[in-house]
Amino acid sequence: MAGLVLLSEAMAQVEARVLASIGTANYGVVTDPERWPTGELSDAVLDADGVVASWFLQKAGDGRRVPFLQIANLANGGTIPSHIGEIDSILLNGLMPIPSDPISIQRDRANFFGASVKYVPKFFIWGVTLIHNYSGNAVLTYADYTRTGACQCPSELSAPIIALATANIIGKNGNHMDAASAYHAIGVSYLGPIARGENSLAALPGHEQVLQQAA
Repeated sequence: MAGLVLLSEAMAQVEARVLASIGTANYGVVTDPERWPTGELSDAVLDADGVVASWFLQKAGDGRRVPFLQIANLANGGTIPSHIGEIDSILLNGLMPIPSDPISIQRDRANFFGASVKYVPKFFIWGVTLIHNYSGNAVLTYADYTRTGACQCPSELSAPIIALATANIIGKNGNHMDAASAYHAIGVSYLGPIARGENSLAALPGHEQVLQQAA
């Protein structure tokens, strides 16, 4: 996998696009604390990074999920941890169980058919509760995202992050909403392909092209 989006580089690109849109004469620079709260630019980029990550984290098996995978050991009736997207895997005693129903599982657990019967591993997810017929713990693999002080998306997904962060900053300014809407629309247009597993995204258009698209 390629490297990750660099926060400093993304911030620089967002700042350049914001200033090109709102103009430096009236608003100074984005990092001016009299105009922009400290950390607002980095917050916008990190927020956008989380949005983009949430789209490729939806589908189990997407290779981009690997750095975000967590493991939980759950007894029968255990609560599934907070997660994003599909559960990647459930293992009972090292075996992959089949989806079942609570009644069948309860029969197995109550030894309904006698101690000599070898039960097929089974599970059922009821809301956030995992029900299974194994006497020990199920091993659950799932994806989760925790925001940090760095971007966590692969570098090839930088375009939507920059677009969404730019829309965020311009939108907070309250003026030039045509530009904010254009950047937001472009950022959102990348999310479907990302969810489908595409990595080769079209380059983010230059600022003037973005404004032309909004016209």
